[in-house]
Amino acid sequence: RHFLFPDADDAQFADAYAQTLTYSLLLARIGGAEELETSKAAAALDTGHSLLAQTLRVLSDPRVEQEIGFAVGLLRRVIEAVDPAVLESDNEDPWLYFYEDFLAAYDPALRNNRGVYYTPVQVVKAQVRLVSQLLQQRFNKPLGFADDDVVLLDPAVGTGTYPLAAFEHGARLVAERFGDGAADGRATVMANNFYAFELLVGPYAVAHLRLTQRMQDAGATLPPEGVHVYLTDTLESPHAAPPGQQTLFHKQLAEEHKRAQKVKASKRVLVCIGNPPYDRQVIDPDAVGEERKGGWVRFGDGPGDRPILEDFLEPARAAGQGVHLKNLYNDYVYFWR
Repeated sequence: RHFLFPDADDAQFADAYAQTLTYSLLLARIGGAEELETSKAAAALDTGHSLLAQTLRVLSDPRVEQEIGFAVGLLRRVIEAVDPAVLESDNEDPWLYFYEDFLAAYDPALRNNRGVYYTPVQVVKAQVRLVSQLLQQRFNKPLGFADDDVVLLDPAVGTGTYPLAAFEHGARLVAERFGDGAADGRATVMANNFYAFELLVGPYAVAHLRLTQRMQDAGATLPPEGVHVYLTDTLESPHAAPPGQQTLFHKQLAEEHKRAQKVKASKRVLVCIGNPPYDRQVIDPDAVGEERKGGWVRFGDGPGDRPILEDFLEPARAAGQGVHLKNLYNDYVYFWR
């Protein structure tokens, strides 16, 4: 909780961890594990999903077994009975709306509060084609997303639809220009150049799975730490230091945090694409202690530090349009800035 959900109360954290556990076991099952006893399921996730593997290993503590062993055992037996082939049979990509459908059945209020509604695939593909056209015609990148220095970031990746569509488009462009023989090398380039952030652990797990599978299917050699999908708060300061615990699990979380911070602080991103949350916050002037959203983008690193949102606000004030600035206090504006 200290690392990933510092503002959560006990019930919220328990729910987030339960979702993490469920998805970790499901990913292990999809990955070929037939028995989901903790050590075997974690071993199945170690390559490519190491953070989720460590989430499972927490359950190996005897005290955890004593507290929730019955519930975990029941969940394990249910997921062991899942036939991965059945999930693949009805839909070309069963993960596409998986998390949205899950939340609609499991917790509709959470889906509404978190804005878990996904962009239609047709819209995603149209945006991807437009960006690829701009890369080729305006930025001299003949292979679009597959060019060497085209670094892509989706700051609110959900289940990975945007980077997947960009990867597919880039791979298709390579095949059309140079034939299938060039596919592996360019797939590796995209695997190294594509980045994604997600705060909700369910979509994060699904995005990790989808991008890993698709890139490997295309012949990509993945980065040593796996695909660049990070469980992180996009609006957190790039200068924030991770907490200092040193258990194995905390080290894994600290490494994830460190990699995400490095992207935020220094990665030269050329393409920022996605569909971030949309939520305009109207502050009640009489409310006491109401949290103002926007994180580091809106407030900077503390007193005296100029927030980067000011780059949007100052020109409007200078033009005498300050009265309209209330429309900029919205999640999607913070994300794009």
